[in-house]
Amino acid sequence: KATQVFPAWVKALIGGNVPDFRGVCTMVFDGMICALNPYPKTWAIRMRRTTKGWDGPVWQPSLAVIWLSGGKIKAMNPAHILYECATNRDWGRGLPRSRINEAEWLVAATTLYNEGFGLCLRWNRQTELQEFVQSVLDHIGGAVFTDRETGLLTLKLFRSDYDPETLPLYDYNSGLLSIEPEASTREGAVNEVIVKFTDPLKNEARAVRAQNLASIQSLDSRNSTTTEYNGLPTLDLASRVAQRDLKASTAGAKRYQVILDRRAWRLYPGAVFRVSAPEKGIENVVLRAGKVEDGSLTDGKI
Repeated sequence: KATQVFPAWVKALIGGNVPDFRGVCTMVFDGMICALNPYPKTWAIRMRRTTKGWDGPVWQPSLAVIWLSGGKIKAMNPAHILYECATNRDWGRGLPRSRINEAEWLVAATTLYNEGFGLCLRWNRQTELQEFVQSVLDHIGGAVFTDRETGLLTLKLFRSDYDPETLPLYDYNSGLLSIEPEASTREGAVNEVIVKFTDPLKNEARAVRAQNLASIQSLDSRNSTTTEYNGLPTLDLASRVAQRDLKASTAGAKRYQVILDRRAWRLYPGAVFRVSAPEKGIENVVLRAGKVEDGSLTDGKI
């Protein structure tokens, strides 16, 4: 912390005019390193931080920590990681907390807490902050965006938590301009997902795989994809994410390019909506927005 003082006895060992090394995490060991062995093993240090070092009070402290592996692993709620990235004035974006959509963020944090979806992930500042944020979102399946209605930064998770009948419907009378399917074939379709993760207790890289056996047998081939989710700390969580990614890859989902008019201005990345275009053979299909691009002010297309 900014007010901490380095121990006097350590300063005496170093000698000279020694600073307090503020803003740096320092570990000092005093004791026996090894005995009867001239080759001491490589040092490994396991650290954790969940509620310390926040810029101001901890947001929703009761949801910040997620215990895994029977209490052996103290993971952090990914919503809290993203909250800090947005509001921390030292290393984050430094946004005021009034810019955060507290209600939606709390819904996401509660969902992740109930799912036991804790992460053990470090940002070492060797990559851009936005890249780290996207890595967290890839882990949990979600999106952070500025809500066009409130202007607040919002966190949404991609979950099957919607009622299709209540989703907005776009047809040629309510905002749909065109819809075209993107070409896709079953050949080369992914039917095996390998997820690499890091076990923080053993400090080792591990992997888990999920397979669509029916697809493998049908295609008579195994088409694998490997993804690194280094923030996943347990085999159980890695297996769940592997199944999630496998389902997304082999569920036979179709991709469309949808063009809407300004009546679809509320759509955001990850939003779920319906489209009806009978002449295309689409009576009532549920879609989830991937990338949302605005047109110019003159054409008004989304």
